[in-house]
Amino acid sequence: VVSKAAVETPHEAGGLVVGETLTVQQLLYALLLESSNDAAVALEEAFILRRTEKEYTFVVAMNKRAQDLGLASAFFEERPRPADNTPYW
Repeated sequence: VVSKAAVETPHEAGGLVVGETLTVQQLLYALLLESSNDAAVALEEAFILRRTEKEYTFVVAMNKRAQDLGLASAFFEERPRPADNTPYW
């Protein structure tokens, strides 16, 4: 379910709607084909809800998957958010 935070993401492009229910596949299409920042936030939120280990962040999962795929030069970093929790874009 798409959150208000995802919809209000700066530079969004997916046109997501608060409360809209989308599949992971639909969000990936929006992310990859439309460079949709709102879809990226929605995917991260879904991941956070389903993870079992607190330390296993979305970025950790992306780096692990890149490694599993043999993408040696791919590396993702988590950037700290400011005190008011607004993302850097």
